[in-house]
Amino acid sequence: MSGRSDDDHDDSDGSKENDLSEAEEKDPEEGGGSRRRKKAKVVREITFEEALKVLDLVADNMSGEGSTSGTSRNIRRTRSKQKKIKVAWVEVAAAMAKEAEVRGLSNEIIRKIWAIISNSHTKVPPTHASKLILSGIPQSKPLNKEEIEDIILRIPCFQQHTKLAIVKYLFGLSEYNLCDLSGFEGFFYYSTIFFLGTTSVMIPWVCALVKKITKPYLIQKSFINDLMDLLHTPLNMVSLRSIVDLLRYFKLLRPDLLPNNVSRMGVIGVNKKVVLNEGFQKGLYNSKIRMSEVLSNQMDIEDNDVSPEEVLNFLKFLNDNCFPEFQLHHEGDPEPNDIKAYEHFILSSNSNS
Repeated sequence: MSGRSDDDHDDSDGSKENDLSEAEEKDPEEGGGSRRRKKAKVVREITFEEALKVLDLVADNMSGEGSTSGTSRNIRRTRSKQKKIKVAWVEVAAAMAKEAEVRGLSNEIIRKIWAIISNSHTKVPPTHASKLILSGIPQSKPLNKEEIEDIILRIPCFQQHTKLAIVKYLFGLSEYNLCDLSGFEGFFYYSTIFFLGTTSVMIPWVCALVKKITKPYLIQKSFINDLMDLLHTPLNMVSLRSIVDLLRYFKLLRPDLLPNNVSRMGVIGVNKKVVLNEGFQKGLYNSKIRMSEVLSNQMDIEDNDVSPEEVLNFLKFLNDNCFPEFQLHHEGDPEPNDIKAYEHFILSSNSNS
């Protein structure tokens, strides 16, 4: 498994079904003539455990790269001893994505993936790197501030195609509250995200992410000027609507920095929400459900050691973050969105006991 690349699949069983060579086929529309066509490559499906072993092997091989010291002769000798591993990244990425969608990945595995794909010596193809990025769905706890900052610091290592996947990934995490948003609040980290919006493909996603992470004190006049300049560049209507929508949002947070006519900017049509791909969105949803269940198990409402304030905070969390499928109340109980009623209900029950 780890000793083969996408182009190095060998058919040890000799079966014709897995033959990846070119074959001559008749084309009836060409007058019975023949032409050579490439059959689609068959991707061998591997298990999550097998994919994880490959990642461990690659990570172990990377471990000596940064520890070289001494003369250039010693460095060359050290590098020559490192194994050249050919990895079928298409198989690994598919296995990790499948696992992430159903059960999610531990934060340790997510950190390992980022270390591997951002390492120049591993040479992970951009397409497979993007898929590995979107497989980084946390299993049982959100990504913390340091992990988010580490991801943002790695962005310059990647090509434009992979940067788009990173923005989608960070937007998905923030949309489903699967990360600590304080990781974006440093001016350097915020501006790194903001200035990724330079093309028609990137702008809608960057604008959507910026709206999720913006705090009033982060908005600078230079950001507003940059958005205003983009409006005078040849962009498609989707990008223009996204920019105007972001400017209007900035106007709400910092009215002193924007002109009054921002709210009346004439851009035809309504800004549409960006849409995450189905597999990634399903994985985020499952992760949200898991974390809500973990929090629910940690706080037993009937436990005498739990204060009414803690119960109230828990109910607020569910009210803010849960999905319609949750049944938070029974007949006769206050509605889930009535936090004040919950508070009165809980405090009165506690006093009666």
